[in-house]
Amino acid sequence: MKRALILTCTAVATAALTSTSAAQDRTPPPDFTGVEWVADSVTVGGVRHQAPGDAEGRLTFHTGKGTFSGWDSCNRFRGDAAVDVRRGTITFGEERVSTVIGCHPSAFLRHFAPVAGPHEVRATADTLTLTGPDGYVLVLRR
Repeated sequence: MKRALILTCTAVATAALTSTSAAQDRTPPPDFTGVEWVADSVTVGGVRHQAPGDAEGRLTFHTGKGTFSGWDSCNRFRGDAAVDVRRGTITFGEERVSTVIGCHPSAFLRHFAPVAGPHEVRATADTLTLTGPDGYVLVLRR
């Protein structure tokens, strides 16, 4: 009985230490907030649109405010964005505020502003990739 209790305690302690160690080994992605990211490409419905040379779409994430702001080379926009740097996710809200300037946007610019919903974030020192619902992928560079 005593031996079974020791073995059970040892197994529980080992499992706890292993799961704690695994959680501590998980390194969060580089902080992507507070940086003005420049558009590279957007993929919608399986079709990739490269940013035109004259289009300088930009996005910035404001963690402390829970918002994001951007510019699509024509209009400025902003909205809510719940950024979780440790988990590497951003969840964009449904509501947006935008200027409405009469431009003739390219296919790229029509799809540049992130779609609402959760997005997986992959961040390196120079590239930020947001993968969202329905195959939406936005690639940004510093």
